[in-house]
Amino acid sequence: MKISLFLILVLFFSINAQTVNISEYEIEAEFQIAVSLYDSSQYNDALEFFNRIAFQYQKSTKTSAAELFIAKIFYNQKEFEASASRLNDFLRNFSNSSYKDEAQFTLANCYLNLKDYSRSISELLEIIENSNSKIYASKSKKLLETIYFKHLDLDRLKSRLPEVNNYKSRAALLLIQAKLQLYYEQHFESLQSLNSIVALYDNTDESNEAKKIIDLVSKSSDNGITTARSILVLQSTNSDYADVRKASQEALEGIKFASDEFNRNKNEKIGLLIRNIKGNETEIKQIADELKDRRFCAIIAPLHSKEVGFILKYFNHRGIPILSPTATEDSLTIKWENFFQANPSFVMRGKVMAQYIKYVEDKIRIAVVYSNDGYSKILSESFIEEFEAIGGEVIKKIPYSEKNANLTQILSPLKKLKLDGIYSPISHSSTAPILLSALLRNGINVQIYGNQDWMDARGIESFSQLSKKLTLTSDYFVDYQDFAYIDFVKKFSSLTRKEVNRNVIYGYDAASFLFGVLQNKLIFFNRYVEMMKSQEEQSGFHNSVSFDEHRINQFLNIVRFRNNIFELVDVFKYENRLTEDGN
Repeated sequence: MKISLFLILVLFFSINAQTVNISEYEIEAEFQIAVSLYDSSQYNDALEFFNRIAFQYQKSTKTSAAELFIAKIFYNQKEFEASASRLNDFLRNFSNSSYKDEAQFTLANCYLNLKDYSRSISELLEIIENSNSKIYASKSKKLLETIYFKHLDLDRLKSRLPEVNNYKSRAALLLIQAKLQLYYEQHFESLQSLNSIVALYDNTDESNEAKKIIDLVSKSSDNGITTARSILVLQSTNSDYADVRKASQEALEGIKFASDEFNRNKNEKIGLLIRNIKGNETEIKQIADELKDRRFCAIIAPLHSKEVGFILKYFNHRGIPILSPTATEDSLTIKWENFFQANPSFVMRGKVMAQYIKYVEDKIRIAVVYSNDGYSKILSESFIEEFEAIGGEVIKKIPYSEKNANLTQILSPLKKLKLDGIYSPISHSSTAPILLSALLRNGINVQIYGNQDWMDARGIESFSQLSKKLTLTSDYFVDYQDFAYIDFVKKFSSLTRKEVNRNVIYGYDAASFLFGVLQNKLIFFNRYVEMMKSQEEQSGFHNSVSFDEHRINQFLNIVRFRNNIFELVDVFKYENRLTEDGN
């Protein structure tokens, strides 16, 4: 990749500038400012500070750290060649630095992004062999495994092994070889590799993991190999609440149809074991106890966050992916490391709209109008944090209470402001026409951005001056004219004699994504979880699916109100401002 002209000039003048002597205290102060700018993704501004500290001021305790940050800025800006060059200089100049592991791991990621797999592997093997940091050694082993599974193959690993004689790095490669042999169904060879690891590398992490895999294999009834080719489906199809019961039954129909579609004409099928959790924790615990000796490759969790929480409490220890089609509570993926949300959380929804307004609509000056009731506040807080972080300006924040609000009076301060638009997520659809009326009474005529609750509102077409400027996020907008969707409806109705609705599609899309992952015969610990994280984007009928590092779907539909109907404008993906490896 080419370095931008701005960055070249900054480096040139910084390096050639006369050394300036200032106090260590002043250097420390500038360094803290630079780190703050870096953390808020203001990379060019941060670069000016780091360049002065690294190349213009006298050598200090912050010199090496500043040079590393310069390389990391290039990395985060996807200038991987420039980053690799700076990192190699850093490793030559500061070979004994406490930041060496971080620099080398970032360098490995640079080479990976440049598709120079051999050099990436070399850096990772050196970290594994020489680092005193368990964290970086573990991260390096995981990335090494990902490279061989995702980008290379067993033959490439075998050709590398004779070159590696160091104790720790060879053990790491042998374990990956054993896992690849399982993946390619070379079961006997895999067991040989595993037993060799146990014999030669006793009391290492590789030996302990090899023993676990051997134990798993020995308990299997399928030629010594566990296939666990079934999914546990947990739904409240007999809940005491009619709306929960109906939605669960409809989602289950979508899941079963996806299963039938996937297994048709396949010799090796993936089965469904369906259990009714009845919407209560006691039933879930009983099911967990009943199935404690059964193996599954994944679990499809219920629709609602509260029920999902109970499922995770009793099933997460199995180490397999647990996927909910619709749960939106943000804390679930934070607390449970194997849980995936196919439906974007409320925090993610606010972030998506922030990036869409800034990057696609090119709007800068936004007012945020939100309710203190329900999830409107969560959406708004997330939007504000993201929008300001990427360079937008939130000119005014106006909260209100839906129970007792004179919106015309509350919104009057907006009349005096120069705005590019208003972000106003609502918690109740009944608020939408009231809010539009209040804006018009105040003579405010700008772009309106909101959430999908606007789509359920009645009467917004009466305010055509504003409603035609309405842009929304939605996780379930369906293009009814899409030929693939029309074909799906025909097949589903023909097989089930039932109608397709959004709950059916929620279940179908989530299950289809899961089947796509599980068709890979990954039969050892945690590989399905890793595959879910790294799976390529998949289109669905109600929304596309791609998980971020927190295992939350990053896609949302962007919808506009035109000619009294809602139409799809874009399927927009949130782009994380921080890299997944933490650099």
